[in-house]
Amino acid sequence: MAPLRVAFLTGLLVTLLLVPGQPGRLTGTDAIGVFEITRSLREEGSLQVSSHLHAYVGRDGRRYSQFAVGQAVLALPLYEIGRLADRLLPETTAQVLAGPPVSTRSFVAGRRPLDGPQLVYGGSLEILAVSLYAPVATGVLAALFLVTARRLGASLGASVAASLLLGTCTYLGALSNHFLRHTTEAVLILGAFGAFFAWRGGGRRRDLLLGSALASAILLVRVPAAIAGVPLAVYLGACAVERRLWTLPRREQLRDAVAVLAPFLVAVAVHLALNYLRWGFWLESPMTAERARIGLPRADALEGYLVSPGASLFLYTPLLVLLPVTLAAAWRRVRRETLFVAGAALTFLLFYAGYFFWHGLWSAPGPRYLAPAIPLLMLPLALWLDEAGRSGRALVALLAAAGFLIQQALITTDFERLAFQEGYTRYQPVEAFLFEHSPALDSVRAFLGGSAWDAWLLKLAHGWEGVAPHPGLAVALLGAWLAATGVAAALLLRRLAMR
Repeated sequence: MAPLRVAFLTGLLVTLLLVPGQPGRLTGTDAIGVFEITRSLREEGSLQVSSHLHAYVGRDGRRYSQFAVGQAVLALPLYEIGRLADRLLPETTAQVLAGPPVSTRSFVAGRRPLDGPQLVYGGSLEILAVSLYAPVATGVLAALFLVTARRLGASLGASVAASLLLGTCTYLGALSNHFLRHTTEAVLILGAFGAFFAWRGGGRRRDLLLGSALASAILLVRVPAAIAGVPLAVYLGACAVERRLWTLPRREQLRDAVAVLAPFLVAVAVHLALNYLRWGFWLESPMTAERARIGLPRADALEGYLVSPGASLFLYTPLLVLLPVTLAAAWRRVRRETLFVAGAALTFLLFYAGYFFWHGLWSAPGPRYLAPAIPLLMLPLALWLDEAGRSGRALVALLAAAGFLIQQALITTDFERLAFQEGYTRYQPVEAFLFEHSPALDSVRAFLGGSAWDAWLLKLAHGWEGVAPHPGLAVALLGAWLAATGVAAALLLRRLAMR
């Protein structure tokens, strides 16, 4: 298994590499909907939120966000850091660091702004702090990926390399500037799988308990992501059959059952209680009402996810074109786990291909609903790197470079502005542009051309209405980032050299 310090340093390095292009604000209405829960929990001790696109009238006549509260709770420490900084710093300093104030604007049907009061989604230290949740979560995912890859049998060097590639050269990198819940989903799914695999090999009940807790927590982060429970349950069942649990004493069987069922029942109880508290129903909610928009997989959605220029998983994560060879390598070493990876990815693909809003616009460009499957599909790459020759590694480097450029472009550019500039919003139906245009490649052109940039550091250097430019501060912060990144990289290399 990977040393924890190596995993920590890898995750830290991924987070640092993703920070410079961050916008320092919320992007997309989904992010606003989750943030409003965080803000309300801290400021009012309530789940009640202000009126916005994803707020609905609940059982008591107040408005509540339709989203699960898990990530909103996880973001509370960052919100508190921003709140504390706002109290301690001089007002002028806080105003400069917070960035320009921005009010809600939306792409409802791609054409009109939000009805109702305008919410602030940029220009406060609380928002700036919470906006760092995504790169931190991506770093956590990379560290967890490293540990899982090592458990599966990849070498330490290959595991570190694949972890760095996952965090910076796949679509997870692009999602690091969005306060969406997909990266948190990915952490929980990968963590549950890794824990179940550890239980399969060692039989430690704590691994079984941890895997069940992580899998059960998915429901509290994002309700539709509970579909991941199907492949996880099948995999756990296969592991239980392999371990011949029915041959154990009845007391041991009971303890194992409690380890699996207790976290699940707690998560379900919390979910039902929160659902009733907000909506007055145990199961029904604005989110579960979306099931009316789910049916059989559609050809256009499958085309969009696989080969379209606007949403192809392989365009946003070029390294996945190696799946035929990486899956073959994984099949030779861990067949049951390879079946799980393939089954989980197909579950996500087929489920969301049947969703009317499969494109996920306008919260982020790309196949965001498939993002939790990407870490699973990257695990075979870690195993294949150990046997790849020079030409194979050169191909990985080439695909990784393309992926890195795409992720940096998507992180740094303002998708909302780009969508208007390129005319995406004029298409009907709204997703039609995805089959003719590529937001990923358009973002690369905008990135290389210096247009539609939305990085917080650049705004700090250039200033905005009412705030003078602060290029010296921007350069100093960039220097501090370079120093921190250099130290993290050096420490990681030193740890690897010691192995």
